[in-house]
Amino acid sequence: MIAGASTDGKVHIMDLNAPGQTMTLSGHQAPVRTVRWVDLPCAGNSTGLLVSGSWDKTLRFWDKRQPNPIATVNLTNRVWAMDGSGTTLAAGTADNKIHIFNLGKMTQSSAIRPTMIIESPLVDQQIRCIAVKHGGQYRAVGGIGGRVTFGATQPNPMKSGVTFSFKYHREVSKESSKVTNVYAVNDLAFANYIAHQNGSTARIVMATAGQDGQVMVWNVTKKTSLISYPSPGGSITACGFNWGATMFAYEVGE
Repeated sequence: MIAGASTDGKVHIMDLNAPGQTMTLSGHQAPVRTVRWVDLPCAGNSTGLLVSGSWDKTLRFWDKRQPNPIATVNLTNRVWAMDGSGTTLAAGTADNKIHIFNLGKMTQSSAIRPTMIIESPLVDQQIRCIAVKHGGQYRAVGGIGGRVTFGATQPNPMKSGVTFSFKYHREVSKESSKVTNVYAVNDLAFANYIAHQNGSTARIVMATAGQDGQVMVWNVTKKTSLISYPSPGGSITACGFNWGATMFAYEVGE
């Protein structure tokens, strides 16, 4: 199944096993910014549910067997970014807050609420993208200032939950060495891959895609870069690994 968000406030679904058959879900009152498939055990749907995040400040949970959402959650502001893995969902809003859901603890779909709401660790930068590591234990947040933070998905309320942060997607201006051009991080993607190096250290791999046309793959565990891809001549708007982390794809915008 493929799902797409639309500026007309609708969500479109296509079944790849039935070419030509599509479904349109209506309900949002503003453009839909992002969609993700998640697991919601209390809904009794083993095939997964679709979540859509919109500029109307809501998340809507859809069972593709029904035309109307099974749940609507009001957030603090417009949805700017969202990602999920299994029963963990994280949504970033325009007021720089991150709404974290542990869907495995929800007892009924009509009572879905954020497990916690935290301030974005980027502080003075608008959230541009969020990625949740497979298993839901970690999350990364990218902003308009070329900065990425990595940390626990559900941090201790008394701490920021940030393990570390780094800056990339920036370059020294050709006109002046004193000026640095900063570009937004458009997308983040974790690889579903953990390799044991020297028999002990687990490796977490993540890719960042920037408005500058650069893609960098990182060894998050060692806080080092693994590989960079040459700029294709346009901004990188999206990226992702396949399930086995044997393939990587990215989308080039104008």
